[in-house]
Amino acid sequence: MRLRRRLTGLLPVGFAVLLAAFCASGTELYVSSSGSAAMEQQLAEACRADSGLALPVPLGVDSLVTRVEAIGGRIPHMDPPRHGDSVLVTVQRPDGGSNRVTLLQFDDLLTDTGTPTAQGLDAGTLAPGEVVLTATNAALIGVQAGATLVADDVELTVVRVIPDIATAPVPSAWCGLSQFVLPRPSGDPPPLSAVASTETVEMVAERRVRWVEYRVADEPITLTEANDILAAYRQAIADYDDEFDRHVGGEVGLGMRHVVDRATGVTDTVSRSLQPVRLTSLIAVLVVLLAAAVLLARERQREVRLLGIRGVPPSQVARRMLPEVALAAGAAAVVGLVLAWVVVLAGGPSTLLEPAALLRAALMAVGVAVVAVGAVLGAVAVVADHAVDRGGRHHPVVWLLPVVVVGLVVLAVWSFRRLDEVGGIRTYGTQVRGGELLALGFPLFGLLAGTLVACGVLVPVVAALRRTGGRLPRALRLGWRRVVLEAGPTVATVAAVAMAAGAFVAASALSDGASRQLEDKAEAFVGSDLAVSVFDTTDVPAALAARTSRVETTNVKRDGTTAKLYGIDPATFPDVARLRDDASALSLAELVVLLDPAADAPDSLPPAIGVGPDLAVGDVLDLTIAGADQPLRVRVVATAAFFPGKVTGLDEVVVHRDVLLAAVRFPQRWVLAKDPPDDFVADLRDAGFRIGVVLDSRTTFDASSFSGLRWAYQPLRAVGVLFAIVAAAVQFLVVAARRTARRAAHTISRRTGFGHRHLWIAAVTEALVPLAVGAVLGLSLGLAAVAQAVPRLDPMPLLAPPARFLVPWGTTVGILLAVPVWAVATAALIVRSTVAADPMRSLRGDQ
Repeated sequence: MRLRRRLTGLLPVGFAVLLAAFCASGTELYVSSSGSAAMEQQLAEACRADSGLALPVPLGVDSLVTRVEAIGGRIPHMDPPRHGDSVLVTVQRPDGGSNRVTLLQFDDLLTDTGTPTAQGLDAGTLAPGEVVLTATNAALIGVQAGATLVADDVELTVVRVIPDIATAPVPSAWCGLSQFVLPRPSGDPPPLSAVASTETVEMVAERRVRWVEYRVADEPITLTEANDILAAYRQAIADYDDEFDRHVGGEVGLGMRHVVDRATGVTDTVSRSLQPVRLTSLIAVLVVLLAAAVLLARERQREVRLLGIRGVPPSQVARRMLPEVALAAGAAAVVGLVLAWVVVLAGGPSTLLEPAALLRAALMAVGVAVVAVGAVLGAVAVVADHAVDRGGRHHPVVWLLPVVVVGLVVLAVWSFRRLDEVGGIRTYGTQVRGGELLALGFPLFGLLAGTLVACGVLVPVVAALRRTGGRLPRALRLGWRRVVLEAGPTVATVAAVAMAAGAFVAASALSDGASRQLEDKAEAFVGSDLAVSVFDTTDVPAALAARTSRVETTNVKRDGTTAKLYGIDPATFPDVARLRDDASALSLAELVVLLDPAADAPDSLPPAIGVGPDLAVGDVLDLTIAGADQPLRVRVVATAAFFPGKVTGLDEVVVHRDVLLAAVRFPQRWVLAKDPPDDFVADLRDAGFRIGVVLDSRTTFDASSFSGLRWAYQPLRAVGVLFAIVAAAVQFLVVAARRTARRAAHTISRRTGFGHRHLWIAAVTEALVPLAVGAVLGLSLGLAAVAQAVPRLDPMPLLAPPARFLVPWGTTVGILLAVPVWAVATAALIVRSTVAADPMRSLRGDQ
């Protein structure tokens, strides 16, 4: 029995240490997981040829290839080497004309085209003198399969014509040669090319370009391994220079360095965002740990008091508990570390963790255990010091708590001012900047300060309510009196529950809001779900027309400042675009109707929608168009804060597309599509469109740099769960602290007709009131803090639309529904701990 009581007293301490180790080590592991996920995503987004290393082969000696391969073979985490040849030649056509054609040989050029091709066909199977053309190149040259071309007196037979190489995306084998696949900026086809074998390239020209390419293996790697690859690139270049006494031009590993820099930026983003989370979590857990230490000392109060009476100093009293506390803290720290590892592996962005991160996490867990042992022994020593001769002493908490509250209020105000001045994490293209601990911590600091201030007000309120409830039924009155009997435990429970509810709703609002912000900005930037730049006026196929709208754009000058002229079709544009309701007092449909030339106007000027801070209804704008003799004069009939297609830093003038086409000779043409099928771009190409840039709102901000913003807010949900656990732990400590008095009271009251049902009613009342007050307080403070933070945490403030706060109603309602369930569970614990006792021992205070 004594051993059981000793272990029971250590359980709260071990639980608090477990939470602290979980928070401290889990953040380290999560940052490492984010870095690995960023590396994986960046490598997937980048062309594998760009992130690899190509070493040129000096011409003249065949054995030089082996020497080059030996140099590149020392680079870690690489796929087997790939070989390439190219040469630019003039070919004579059968009709007597000629074309400049680049002969290409590279591994997998014919098997990795992104389009259906013959099985087993690759450049290695081509005989000397045989070439393969794409359909577009064959049409431009004017030949078909079986035709013969002549280059430098060498006959080249076109053995096959294959479909054009895919462009969205360019296949891996071709991405390093994308200049031969993608259209030119003007929309014209790329330079002519043909796939040939190495022997054919040698036959045609001796002065060819030959290279050996190394690509990063298609497997997950950590940031540390990526930096090792970069270092190996530099060493390979140095070895190459020494081996062949020649310098390889260009920057070494430029593509890979960009990949590593972007992944490092994501890691920094997540790390900075987690700093306030880790700090606030550890502070909360420290409070629980100290409360658990006080409970431990009270569990041993008889032993502690006897030692004090015997004159044993408080430090020695605490030292007697060192072995068991150290053992419990060490075991709990190990469990917390393992639990953090499992949680990150299961829910983190990547399952690949760096060994260095594991070591740091282990050191964090050890540090938590050491600090926890010191904190527990210190708290026990303080309790022991007050266990004997307590008269006349003033508890330091009486004056310390107001100082802490004032300090946190000052911290919250300072944090808000820094957030208002510098903002949160800013995203510029794919670069991430900013992220001060003080600024990013405002939602949590504000929640914590607001909770403590509210609890400071509740202390005298609870004290004043001690004499209330006299007219309530007996069971309700007992539960209510237990709530207001001691302000300290009740307010502590309210504070813990408020932090749990506030942190969870704040986490949900920030996490969901970050995703919603990026989606809104992507949709406004693209204009619809998909925007395809085209170079033709061909009609969109009838099967796709219902979900598309044509748009023309161009840059113009207004008072010497560049602006964007955006021409839309009012009949179809509202069906494919979306405009947030805070952009204008009018809906999108009501705005575009005003662009109808038939609309009433005070003059004959074309109507326009002005999108910019300096534009007002009634303004007459003179828009200077390149190549036009006269400026285009329009009248602003409506304004909007932002509009689909809005570009950062430029005012936008929206007109009817007929107005734009009449004034602009060479506009940029777009096809906007809502809910496009997967083969939408291919269908446009089949319809005769020449395709340029393709913008997809689903992937525009899906790069790892922007994913880092989502990953950074994900752990906030875990913080909400953590605070819920802390709240449950605090409530458990309060229940445990009142256990002896409750048992003695129940032993007496049940003889007066106070039955099991009455005990349940009293227990539910005792549990529900602090939970309900804490939940309402936490939700109010959490939503208020996030409402102030969200507009200032906008990751791209220059890109419309601005971030706005939306109440996470699902999370809010879920928390409110969880309160009665939590109250019933706590009441069950109270009832069980009350009735499971020996009546005589309860009256003596032994249980």
